[in-house]
Amino acid sequence: MVGGQDSTVAAAGAADRGAAAQARAVRAKARAAARASPPQRVTELGHLSLAGLRTYRAALSAEEDRVSYWRPILQGRVDITRTSLHQQLEAATGELIARYHAEPDSCLSALPTRTPPTPAA
Repeated sequence: MVGGQDSTVAAAGAADRGAAAQARAVRAKARAAARASPPQRVTELGHLSLAGLRTYRAALSAEEDRVSYWRPILQGRVDITRTSLHQQLEAATGELIARYHAEPDSCLSALPTRTPPTPAA
């Protein structure tokens, strides 16, 4: 199943890269449209000088870059976790089906519980 998992993760990564490229294109189009329209004053930023506005814009741009960097990394982690969870559920379901097939009456009893591991002190 490892080969299947690799292809699933690779497909999810390719989809994420495609979505990220599409999002960048949308943002670029919005920026181009914003440049095409005349600037308008915003009262919340009226206290800033031109240099202050430029500094603020640079800070916002840097924040957008950080978000753009971390978003696909976090999405990849979510995808890997989701894939792992689905594999665990499939394995548990297969185990239960096999157990119930071998002993149909066992489906009438409660499932054994797993005790979580205790953290090392």
